[in-house]
Amino acid sequence: MSAHTILASTGSPDQDTVAGRLTELMDAG
Repeated sequence: MSAHTILASTGSPDQDTVAGRLTELMDAG
């Protein structure tokens, strides 16, 4: 995942969504 993709995924102001996305990225990484 590139930084651009991460930023696009975390564009939502919902912190729960952001945390979930980061967790998924770390698990996938």
